[in-house]
Amino acid sequence: MKNAKSKSSKWLNESKLLEHRFEWQSAFGSFTYSEKEITSVFDYVKNQEIHHQKMTFRGEYLLMLKAHNVEFLPEYLFNELE
Repeated sequence: MKNAKSKSSKWLNESKLLEHRFEWQSAFGSFTYSEKEITSVFDYVKNQEIHHQKMTFRGEYLLMLKAHNVEFLPEYLFNELE
């Protein structure tokens, strides 16, 4: 992860794609899915813009953490983009 975060933030900042300097948060989370769930994950990604009009990504992330009994520190949760 360290390498992926380092290279991607360097590329973003050198490319000047964003108005402000990009920096990764100090922590991250990830979830895995089995091969049989590929279709549902694909459909989720395809429709996430509509989905997130009903529920924020942060709200959904918190539900996932709690549903999977993942311990977390609130200070490492991201803030919604404005």
